Amino acid sequence: MTNVIKSYNITYYWNASSSVTVASNSPHVTLSSLKSGSNYTITVVTVGARGYLSTPVSGSVFTIPGQAVGVTVNNYQSVNSLVVNWTAPAGIVSNYNVTITGDVNRTLQNNSTQVTFTNLLPGRNYTVTVQTISGSCNSLITTVTEATYPTPPRNISFILIQTNTTTLSWVEPVNMTRVIKSYNIAYYWNASSPITVTSNYQNVTLLSLKSGSNYTITVVTVGARGYLSTPVSGSVFTKS
Repeated sequence: MTNVIKSYNITYYWNASSSVTVASNSPHVTLSSLKSGSNYTITVVTVGARGYLSTPVSGSVFTIPGQAVGVTVNNYQSVNSLVVNWTAPAGIVSNYNVTITGDVNRTLQNNSTQVTFTNLLPGRNYTVTVQTISGSCNSLITTVTEATYPTPPRNISFILIQTNTTTLSWVEPVNMTRVIKSYNIAYYWNASSPITVTSNYQNVTLLSLKSGSNYTITVVTVGARGYLSTPVSGSVFTKS
């Protein structure tokens, strides 16, 4: 039908929606205002002399789904889990691929808008991505980062006690070997205001103490993002 006056009728619909028909004088058309993540059936017929219609040809296509909206990741002060929440985008969604990467790597496929990753390692940064799936099409990826809380130090011991100084040590937190971390050590006697010092090691020497005084000392682990573990405490009398 080259050099013959003709046009085309293009009819499209998704699922049980009412069909829409548009006309085109050229062998291509852009369909607009479609529903994201939806499977459209499209038929095209040639309109010839006297408006006679050809037999139709058909095809189907999925529109790309929208991205997950407002993705958040919360640790709720947990040392081993992260909770991911988001809002469903407009349009049709088959499911979501939610991936966590870091010292633990895992992908969960879900059709609800919340996923909980468990059995993570403490005091680590993790990257979480959420991708919407609809049919054979995937949305762009949304990325959020968060960290688990660190585990606390263990077994405080006082290895040297003097009149004005004391040296204490502790055991490395559980599951935090070869992880960047530090420790905050707070100490006070009676009703005095606490003093806090920082150590990158599993020991510290406290200076300028008051002789013959009972000091309460707490140690916390400082992990990724500056999150603090639960404290461990001990007490010691300086020598008179």
